[in-house]
Amino acid sequence: MCGAQHTDRQRQSMHVARPTSPQIPLRALESDRAEALALTPVSRETAARLDRFIELLLKWQTTTQLISASTVPKLWTRHVADSLQLIDLAPHANTWADIGSGAGFPGRRSGPNRTSSA
Repeated sequence: MCGAQHTDRQRQSMHVARPTSPQIPLRALESDRAEALALTPVSRETAARLDRFIELLLKWQTTTQLISASTVPKLWTRHVADSLQLIDLAPHANTWADIGSGAGFPGRRSGPNRTSSA
């Protein structure tokens, strides 16, 4: 087979999955969100960024397993609050390394809580 030719099966495997609607509505996570933000308070702006991140995470979770499906109902306390607590351990750190934590936890959640002081 020539390099530029692909079988139908190869073309199908190259197709990028598109996200569908979340399996768990965002309102079903409201109490877990409130609990997580009580454990690790953030500004309204950071909370809004976290909301958008969770919305995107749930959107893509239906096609790509970014986190374990069993943890989705407790996503805020299991992942978000757990990640945000790292900031208290190194409040002056400006550089973080996120090594092999799946869907960007914990480093991904630490970033939106940081503000530029430069």
